[in-house]
Amino acid sequence: MVRRLLVIAVLLTAPALLYAQDATLSGTVRDSSGGVLPGVTVTALHETTGNTFVAVTDTVGAFRLPVRTGSYRITVDRNKCEGKRDCVEVCPYGVFEVRRIDDADFARLSWIGKLKSRAHDRQTVYTPKLDLCQACGLCVVACPERALTLERVKPVI
Repeated sequence: MVRRLLVIAVLLTAPALLYAQDATLSGTVRDSSGGVLPGVTVTALHETTGNTFVAVTDTVGAFRLPVRTGSYRITVDRNKCEGKRDCVEVCPYGVFEVRRIDDADFARLSWIGKLKSRAHDRQTVYTPKLDLCQACGLCVVACPERALTLERVKPVI
């Protein structure tokens, strides 16, 4: 009887175990001067399921966040981006460049975004090598304006 229950349990859970692909996102949250930030809440959103994964940085600013793996892309909120280069400096894959905002992108900014852009010499970040991104999340954590997000790319079926 116990053996039969064990076989049934394995058969029922095997598909879930085969489907689930978990990973751990870890890092250290630092301010613009390089100091660690303890007690910061780090949240990841699984776009397909809507599940959120939350961690709080420890006394040395470190966090470990279990997340579901998948394909992600970086998006830039140009209304927030000030072109401070933090993402360029932390990205190990060379995804980013900071340069003058394209006229078409500038035209799409809100009026506050346009004022902010002018105050920062119209500098913003672009992702010319987005295909090299490994979704490590270092850029998101490093961005002082919180202008970068990782968005899950939905698979084409």
